[in-house]
Amino acid sequence: MSELNGLDMLRQELENAPVISKGNYNYYLWSVTEQHPPLSPKVLKDCSKALLEKMNYGDADFILTAEAMGISVATTIALLIDRPIIIGTKRKKGVPNEYESWYQCGYKMDVLNFSEIRKRSNVLVVDDVISTGGTCLAMISAVNHFQSTVSDIGVLVNKINYPGLKRLADHGYKPKRLFDIKVEKSGVIVDTLI
Repeated sequence: MSELNGLDMLRQELENAPVISKGNYNYYLWSVTEQHPPLSPKVLKDCSKALLEKMNYGDADFILTAEAMGISVATTIALLIDRPIIIGTKRKKGVPNEYESWYQCGYKMDVLNFSEIRKRSNVLVVDDVISTGGTCLAMISAVNHFQSTVSDIGVLVNKINYPGLKRLADHGYKPKRLFDIKVEKSGVIVDTLI
């Protein structure tokens, strides 16, 4: 019997993910965001490679991600394509020209603070998941604020029972993704797009 590749491992993990409720928001536990189970290098590497194959990244000057959930995927992609990362952080850094972007995620209002992006840069937006689209829209806001361009958006997972993909489409973006999932109280239903 052959060993599973990282994408198959992640699919199985999502299908078996425990779901907890935070108010009206169903939150699932998986390795990429919660390290539950521990995050496998094989999952990270194989999924990042598969996502890159779908993305338009050739002209990207930077990779932009959000603290903290997207960092592992963005770092792996940065190592694969040799591009620097800018991370939107919850805390202010106090650097010149820092940009603050407030957004609504699935269960709370939050803020991301971005260091300056060089004007007229091409930026690859990378995150772990799209639910409401709030985090991606905050990153897009930062790219626009610094008069730069989003080359593409890539995430591992899109939650189809949340409006994020539609919200991003309404702004003219079509994020690349590996899995569409539906999160219900009883569990996660996975549809592979690859």
